Amino acid sequence: MIEFVTAVGGSMACFALLVIPFLGVLGLVIFAVMRNRDQRTETLKAFASRHRLVYRSGPDLELHQKLPAFALFGLGTNGRSRNIITGRLKIGHRLLDVIIGDYIHRTGSGDDRKTRTISYIAVRLPWNGLPRFMIRRELFLERLVSVLGIDDIDFESDEFSRRFAVTASDRRFAYDLLDPRMMEFMLANDPPDLVELNEDVACIGGTWSWSGGDTLESRLVWLGEFLDHWPEHLLRSLGEASDR
Repeated sequence: MIEFVTAVGGSMACFALLVIPFLGVLGLVIFAVMRNRDQRTETLKAFASRHRLVYRSGPDLELHQKLPAFALFGLGTNGRSRNIITGRLKIGHRLLDVIIGDYIHRTGSGDDRKTRTISYIAVRLPWNGLPRFMIRRELFLERLVSVLGIDDIDFESDEFSRRFAVTASDRRFAYDLLDPRMMEFMLANDPPDLVELNEDVACIGGTWSWSGGDTLESRLVWLGEFLDHWPEHLLRSLGEASDR
């Protein structure tokens, strides 16, 4: 009986030696995740305060449904927005209504179920009736193609076609927008993972932490430059005179 108790005690001691360090590491990981999340929240609150915008933590289950039909918001199930910033903001040389948020959704099922987050910036443009249009990095979320249900468009630039996939309900619009000047801009200026247009809204998205070099400010600057690179003949056809 004494030998049996000793054996059990030894097993428990070995178990404790294995589990306690694991729990310690797990605790540190959870602490780091929570700290990064808190820092990100404070960064977004500070941005909203500087620009006189409104911040709310959410979740909002209906916000993305009030926007035009974007492939981004068709991903997964149980979609909702968090870390939401709204208001009017100068982007490029235009003052535009903006919605900034994190789209959180679930993918898979059972043991394969995961919660994913894609951050987005949506702005209301001064033009209405834009066709459904999307540019994505070639390896970003292949499911977006099936969500949109339109074949990719090929361009004469092999480098552009290798790096980006383009779909549009109006191919003429896609060719007009993605002229050589715009393609050069896209290739040279670290675009977001996803750019979508529909009706009178532009939306960009990516897996952004809003820290380091990939800040919210840098993405807004990119969006402004993207809008400023729209070809003049396209702007005229949409009813806006260019001041370039």
